[in-house]
Amino acid sequence: MSAGIRLLALRFTGTEPSERMLDAVVRNSPVEFCVRAIPFEKYLPSFPKDKQLWVPTTPLKHGNYSHVDWNDIAPLDEELVEAMYPCEAVVMTTFRRLEWHSTIPYADRKRMYLQHLRYWNDFLLRHNINLFLTSNTPHELPEIIIYELCKHHSIPTFIMTSTSVIDSIIFEESWEESAKELGERYAELAKQSKEVQLSERFEKYFQAQSAPEGTKALIWDVAIPKREFAPTVKDVYSEGPLSFATHVMMFFLRVFSLGFWRKQWGRLQRQLKKRRLLAFYDQHAVRPDAHQQYIYVALHCQPECSTCPMGGVFTEQLLLVQLIAACVPDDVQIYVKEHPKQTEHNRDLAFYQDLIATKNVQLIARDVSTFELRENCIAVATCTGTAGFEALFRGKPVLMFGHHFYQYAPGVFVIRTQEDCQKAIDSIVPGKAGPSAEQMRWFLQALDDVCVQGAHTDFMQRKSLISDEENIQNVSEFLIQKIHDNLDRILAVQL
Repeated sequence: MSAGIRLLALRFTGTEPSERMLDAVVRNSPVEFCVRAIPFEKYLPSFPKDKQLWVPTTPLKHGNYSHVDWNDIAPLDEELVEAMYPCEAVVMTTFRRLEWHSTIPYADRKRMYLQHLRYWNDFLLRHNINLFLTSNTPHELPEIIIYELCKHHSIPTFIMTSTSVIDSIIFEESWEESAKELGERYAELAKQSKEVQLSERFEKYFQAQSAPEGTKALIWDVAIPKREFAPTVKDVYSEGPLSFATHVMMFFLRVFSLGFWRKQWGRLQRQLKKRRLLAFYDQHAVRPDAHQQYIYVALHCQPECSTCPMGGVFTEQLLLVQLIAACVPDDVQIYVKEHPKQTEHNRDLAFYQDLIATKNVQLIARDVSTFELRENCIAVATCTGTAGFEALFRGKPVLMFGHHFYQYAPGVFVIRTQEDCQKAIDSIVPGKAGPSAEQMRWFLQALDDVCVQGAHTDFMQRKSLISDEENIQNVSEFLIQKIHDNLDRILAVQL
């Protein structure tokens, strides 16, 4: 048994509140060693230098292990590689995040995956890590591999995840199971069958989502200031003549470099591809028929965490559409609408061609309101999307193909198999499967009971309705308590 916590922390970067959250956790928990896997060393907590280690993630994300002497790293064996096959399947998809400029061949993906796996398996064992903590669901490289290796070695994994209600964070130990205590708490409230009095922010959310007029109820409805990333000519000139001359020289060096024009050529190709894709989609899209029974499929924007890894195998969204098509009666259509922010990345003509070739499937015009489609459908189908959660407040059942906090909500059919899908469709078509308003109030109360009021990422913190100090205190105190409650299990890890 370890004498103290040997922590591997991911993220908690980008804002002062995030850094201070982790700093408070490290200072107020029995942490004897802390590893920060983050882009920049400046985000390290105020912890003795000899008791912490910084691992820069930016080069590793792209598979750059040039600093590693592989003769010093423990090799992989058959048992570990085979045990990690499910992880490998997810990682092969995750590489799409690195393909903005060029495609990564399978052989290169495989090589980089095995390097990631070997390096981080050795790292966990070498440093006797007994707790993994991250401020977001692991969804990039190499964090997915780190998470899965921790699961393999029975290292506790603590994950912070946002919900659809502003300033509401749930804590998970597994993104697949999401917040199990949320489901348990909802079951308790449903048994009591008592009217609940929601807190102000949850009551506001309920009223907005269930308003009779069915207006658009934004989740993050607070305006955020735009951040300026590129300096203006005036800004550069104000730094002095020497600085201005340096910027001008660097500008011309970039413009006349081969790499610059390669990027411009790649950007042009992507724009042309996007135009072709949109033209094809628009050519085959139709207006919805309000008199037609249909299931509404709101496609996710990809690549995003909401599908990979949270969508499981259904990150390939064609699979969920085909599964529904195999189960619906002939008189029920499947209306599929593209996400408004989807780019050419992760889409091709074959995807749309396969969709329109599927029985009962129709692409819906991009200018049709998703709220109109939600109001008139018999059900919403999604991996983990907000469209599904919002539909529950309209009394609509949801076919959920992924893993997210509202998988425990009433009216949600969690789909893993064709049998699951067929049972859900048989229940939905008669129109008896939607949740009541009272049930959704119970679910919101359960969510309020188990969540923490706070924001854990840069984006969420810029939209938060509470002060930074309150945010830091709420999140850090909860994490400290969570660690204290699980301390025996953490210290018992043997690697």
